[in-house]
Amino acid sequence: MENTTTIDIYPVSKFKRFLGFLGDLLVHYIFSVFVLHSLVFPIASKITNYNSKLNENKTLINQRIDILYGNDLLFYDEKSKYNIDQNLDTTFDKFLKYYVTDKTDGFDPIKRYFCDIKNLDNQTMNKTYIRYGEPFFEIENNEVVLKKDYQDFFAPYFDKNDTLSEVGKSYLASFRKGVFVSLFNYMVNDINQNDLVYKNSSYKKITDEITKNQKSTISFNSINILISFGISYIIIYIVFPFIFKDHSTICEKILKFKRIKVNNYEYLNKKEYIFVALNNLFMSLSTSLFIGVVLIGPKEIFKYNFLMIISIISIIYVFVNCCVLIANPLNKTLEELSTHSIIISDENLNQIYEAKGYEK
Repeated sequence: MENTTTIDIYPVSKFKRFLGFLGDLLVHYIFSVFVLHSLVFPIASKITNYNSKLNENKTLINQRIDILYGNDLLFYDEKSKYNIDQNLDTTFDKFLKYYVTDKTDGFDPIKRYFCDIKNLDNQTMNKTYIRYGEPFFEIENNEVVLKKDYQDFFAPYFDKNDTLSEVGKSYLASFRKGVFVSLFNYMVNDINQNDLVYKNSSYKKITDEITKNQKSTISFNSINILISFGISYIIIYIVFPFIFKDHSTICEKILKFKRIKVNNYEYLNKKEYIFVALNNLFMSLSTSLFIGVVLIGPKEIFKYNFLMIISIISIIYVFVNCCVLIANPLNKTLEELSTHSIIISDENLNQIYEAKGYEK
């Protein structure tokens, strides 16, 4: 009677599968960022004269701010001109002083815009202030005033020999963000809708031109990011795996994973590996939104709607794939199910090949 050898096949654990996927995803992401910054973006910038367009947009933004300066709606110190955050601090100080200590030294730019420029009546303006400024404001003699309690809380802000109490600091932060910033944004929104002119410069026209340039920049950066992603994907998930007979990715090599067909224990051929490569494409697209985070900025990337949609769809696909992995008793994902394969360890494959009588 002929002797038979039984070899158990053990799929790689779920944890190691997650580790392998995250490792390859990280390698692809880092390489994409490297390609973007060292190759794609520098070349594309020179071809399209990108820096010149950025300077042009910066000039437009400054011209728009000049309109606010010229109409006494925004104020600045000499060292902080065109720095909108510092300008808002300076303007807030004048706004607060107007209601706390001295109306001649302080200034209310929102009232200046709506009452002096837009000719809005006091009664309508008062309702707006109460809507945004409750509980800080009240009406006295048809004029908006800051309630006495809050005047007392805020008075030390302008006294060099005194300091705000902790309660005063809390109220001041709430007053700045909840009242002043809200009213200022309300004013700017009205300007965007109805326009404001200074020295023949139109706020609305400049804003439209800035918006147009920003859309162009978003398209430019999106294309560069996708090109960088594509180059990295081809190298990490196609060129590198095709160097080896087993078509392993970088992290699969490091972790000593092997993907074999369940019917004959052989590696996938190139045509079959295409399904694996497509799966890796769908999975790795989850990072596409974040490839440009250093170039664009963490706040700005969420303006890139196309990349965001791609990333969200990819993240959903990753989630589904992870659920399949968790639920499958052989720790298979969609790529193994579609190729009738399984991921095992290098050691386990050696045992199979020894039992079959030929080398790996």
